[in-house]
Amino acid sequence: MKTLALKKLRKEVKRTIPWIKPIVESTPKIVLDLLPDTNVRFTQGSGSQCVVCKGSRLLCGKTQCPVIARVHAFQRTTASLSDKQLSGSSPPGVFVGHFGYPHVYLGPLVPSYHGNTAILDQTESWFDFDLPKILDFRSSLVRGMFKARVTDLSNNKILTQTRELTLSRDPADTEMALKRSPRLSLEMDAEVQPMGPSGPISKLSVDLGKTDFQIEKAYYDSDLLAQNAVINLYTSERVLQSSITRAFSVGMFGQKKKRRLVPTRWSITAIDSMCGIHFLDSVVRISPWINEFRVFEGNHYPEIVQNTDGTHSAKVGNRFIILMIPGNWSYEAIEAFFPGASWNPHGTSIGIFGDWEPYRGRTTYARIGGCYYTARLRVAEYLAREGRQAMVIVMREEYPTMSMPVGVWLVRETVRRALSLPFEKFETLGKALDYISTRFMISLKTWKSTSEILQREKSCGHQSRLDQWF
Repeated sequence: MKTLALKKLRKEVKRTIPWIKPIVESTPKIVLDLLPDTNVRFTQGSGSQCVVCKGSRLLCGKTQCPVIARVHAFQRTTASLSDKQLSGSSPPGVFVGHFGYPHVYLGPLVPSYHGNTAILDQTESWFDFDLPKILDFRSSLVRGMFKARVTDLSNNKILTQTRELTLSRDPADTEMALKRSPRLSLEMDAEVQPMGPSGPISKLSVDLGKTDFQIEKAYYDSDLLAQNAVINLYTSERVLQSSITRAFSVGMFGQKKKRRLVPTRWSITAIDSMCGIHFLDSVVRISPWINEFRVFEGNHYPEIVQNTDGTHSAKVGNRFIILMIPGNWSYEAIEAFFPGASWNPHGTSIGIFGDWEPYRGRTTYARIGGCYYTARLRVAEYLAREGRQAMVIVMREEYPTMSMPVGVWLVRETVRRALSLPFEKFETLGKALDYISTRFMISLKTWKSTSEILQREKSCGHQSRLDQWF
């Protein structure tokens, strides 16, 4: 079966978006920012209904237009900027791009106000917020940008200040001067997270305040391997993973001559992968099997609706089921996206695909990307705490209520939440799968035929475990 990712066709169009004007006529500043000289980019998939819908008819089935939501968030952010000057408390936040590698654009993330802004870049705290609020978090941070070679870490004053920003334990007062007004890139593509406006930096000033002494200690240890620094910080359980990611991405760890900038999206996956392998090698693979079939469930609610009686109800955007089977370690992640969901916005059928690894692990990058590694770290950490081993299948259904992608943190936090809750216990795999069929919308037959682990177990003749349902 070809994956949805392999079949996806992308089409990029650089142009103004004339239909936005009447929709946001109450906010004329946005219209000015979308004139041709701002080079707003609107990226849409093949078969997109956006041009037909023009943001008002909701032909995609969503309750709000992602384009219009981002434009309004952009307006709220840029309305408080004055003369290309920005003063605010960075969460702290830093973003390192990947285009043009090894020459990349990077810089601090700064809001237009002062105070406790930590949550704006602290994804560990986002689970209980709906999509509009998360969009506000993303959009309220202006990305200052400058270009640097990934190995040149000491030849630029702005780069030095940006790196030092990651040492701050609390939000750091930051002043940033831009060469031009910040601009917004509207990209209707499942690969791209909602991001705030950006602009090139001409001057940067940072008041660090108190530093995170654990990250600072790893920074000054120029003999400590980057992998060991990451694992030490993560296993201490006193430093947030988002903080580790920031420091890793700006080259704060590792032997001095080998330090370099790492694009943010690569840093996230690298840390998930390194820490996951650590738990697997040190504990999981050498531990006894679990002695029952376990089923965990985690749901994420991106939309909160106010009812006519004044109460509120939440709609599920993502449902995760984690199945643990007694046996030697193996792992599989399967994702299914309904038509209209964030990663299948223009599809007419459910897109389902996944990847797996046997006992010894894998040597190639997983096709489903960072979600694979962040879920693997969560289940490996869970099993390591118990001192147990299992075959694990993480299954995900995403529904149209999830109108836009927000990053792999959603997988990380939903799986983490699921594993913190009581699980359903079963004596046989058949009973566990029967229960799972009552929790998912997709048929059990489809999940069976998609799972590499279950198919391989059957072909190996392990009938004593699988004959209840095959």
